[in-house]
Amino acid sequence: MTKRNFVGGAPKREATIARFARAEGGNIVLLAALLMVPLFLAVGLGVDYARLVKARSEVQNVVDGATLAGAKVLSASTDAQIASAVQTYAAKAFDLGWGALKIDGVAVDRSNLKVTTTATLSVPTTFGALAGLDSFSAAVSSAAVAPNRPYMTVYLLLDNSASMGLAATTDGQTTMTKKIGCVFACHTDEGATYKVNGVTYHTTYDASVALGVTLRHDVMNTAAKKVISMIDAVDPNHERIKVGVYYFNQDVSTAQSPTYTTSKATAALSGTYSNLGVDGTYFDTSLTSMRSIVGVAGDGSSASSPLKLVLMVSDGVQSLRSWVLSGSSTWPKVAPNKPNNCTPIKANGATFGVLYTEYLAITGDWGYEATVGSTMPASWGVLDSGASASITRRDYLPYALKDCASSGYYMSANSTSDIESGLTTLFDKWIEHLRLAR
Repeated sequence: MTKRNFVGGAPKREATIARFARAEGGNIVLLAALLMVPLFLAVGLGVDYARLVKARSEVQNVVDGATLAGAKVLSASTDAQIASAVQTYAAKAFDLGWGALKIDGVAVDRSNLKVTTTATLSVPTTFGALAGLDSFSAAVSSAAVAPNRPYMTVYLLLDNSASMGLAATTDGQTTMTKKIGCVFACHTDEGATYKVNGVTYHTTYDASVALGVTLRHDVMNTAAKKVISMIDAVDPNHERIKVGVYYFNQDVSTAQSPTYTTSKATAALSGTYSNLGVDGTYFDTSLTSMRSIVGVAGDGSSASSPLKLVLMVSDGVQSLRSWVLSGSSTWPKVAPNKPNNCTPIKANGATFGVLYTEYLAITGDWGYEATVGSTMPASWGVLDSGASASITRRDYLPYALKDCASSGYYMSANSTSDIESGLTTLFDKWIEHLRLAR
């Protein structure tokens, strides 16, 4: 009988499979290949999810803004109009380039003046589709409280001592020095005369007006007028916010007691009390008087319990001209205001805002160099921890005034535009209408 060769037949295949099963290297390759699929899918899903997390963070800002837009119109709109305002804002603000944002609902709680928005973010997947996941979704929500229009009183406390007669710009100072021989505009007649364009003047203030020089005092009053115009915008019916105008030097003068009639406050900024001329600034006396004027702040729930804001504009130097003229024995008195002069007003619940009109260095002036330009006097007290022991009085002014102000309510200004924008920024910060309730 002829022997048959089974090459390629069943016995041959069985032998091959048996050998492969016994080979450990083949098992590892097979297992690795099988595991690569779920591993690749897991990594891909991780990438997709990371995109969702990033998108959700950006979309939260969109939903917050949309909710605030709805809360802002709550008092004058129907529920449908509020929902429309939310939808409109979201549609304009959402621009991620991928994904979709759906506003699911806008709830209006009029008893608590609250608007709540719920939304869903959908982000298409790149790798998730391999596992049957076409998109990832995330819920987003936000709530905002509308303005409850509290009762408020704003006290404009403005420095009208002679130091605020400083020319507001370096160019102005140069003009004053060249034409008059002094950078300060004072109402006091000291026996000297000043000729401008052929006309003789007896005070540096009158001469400064003839020269057309803008004084720091002028800029301060302009800034105060802008705050009053902001009050008009916030309280157009003049029924919630009172404003008073006060000038201080050696003590406080009431130019206009708190009133809902803002036109009276504006007029007071050009009245008799606004005049310069007093040659000294006493923060200890003035702020003690101001504490009595302001009294205790309320919670804003009624006209008899208003929230209170004091906005002080000053260069921050406690001084008297005779202290300089009398010699070195009194020079230590010319120094920054002490923060504890402000403490009693803040302790009564009022917010104390300070706008520091930067005291410009007067190079070469002996009076400046001997006082504001010299180092802090030891008699002043303990300095702020951030200040050097050899710091000049001028350079220490920002430290002293920031410590005087309520937290977050200090600003400095070294130009006419800074003075105007600084005061309005402080007011705007305090009057902020909305807050997120999430």
